[in-house]
Amino acid sequence: MSLKRIPLSVPLICLALVAFARAEPLRVGAAVSLKEVVTDLVASYESNTNTHVVPTFNASGQLAAQIRAGAPIDVFLSAGFREIDDLAARQLIDTNTRVAFAGNELVLIVPVNARSTVKTFDDLVGPGVKRVAIGQPKVVPAGLYARQAFESLELTQALEARLVFGQSVRQVLDYVAHGEVDAGVVYRTDAATTQDVRVVAKADPSTHQPIEYLAVVVSGSKNSAEAKRFVEFLTRAESQELFSKRGFKATTQPMTRP
Repeated sequence: MSLKRIPLSVPLICLALVAFARAEPLRVGAAVSLKEVVTDLVASYESNTNTHVVPTFNASGQLAAQIRAGAPIDVFLSAGFREIDDLAARQLIDTNTRVAFAGNELVLIVPVNARSTVKTFDDLVGPGVKRVAIGQPKVVPAGLYARQAFESLELTQALEARLVFGQSVRQVLDYVAHGEVDAGVVYRTDAATTQDVRVVAKADPSTHQPIEYLAVVVSGSKNSAEAKRFVEFLTRAESQELFSKRGFKATTQPMTRP
């Protein structure tokens, strides 16, 4: 009995599949406010490449702490400058890859069904407001921007006892959506992800640092070439269109320093 000949192409295909299966995924740590748009971007990137992308979402400060601790993150997408600058000072990122890829706006929200008297940021110090949620400024860029806006509007002292701090901008959104606070400060794109809140005011951009999202490749990445390609992908026209559809301010301009 003779064995049937196996076409040479079959083992080659099998080897290619095994190599792909064993390939290191590209690990992207992204600010949680980017969750929906990064999910869109990952799907687009994977459909056009042979790369499997694994996104992780958290507050920018928490992600930066993970990178400092040696977490296997290849690309960091931050909602603020502070975290990027800190990692740069520690030589934990490739500063040559740093780019601003999107912008956002800071808004004041209230529960959608609340009979709220809050119409402006100044109304937050009114007698009917007991709890105002913002992100923890030490780890949540949106919280830092909110704190800067309060200081610019001279509301900090009056609001101090009313503030409730979320560990991410999405936790702040949840506090407001569930009526656990009277108002909260989030990004415009966060407010757009739920029908349980309504926007009552937008912060004047002059009251806080520019809100720009920054991408950077983490030093020591085992997948640095692919990481650089992903960062470049964020600035392409098709990617910028996805940002615009999700309500972000698209940009491929150099970073605006605060």
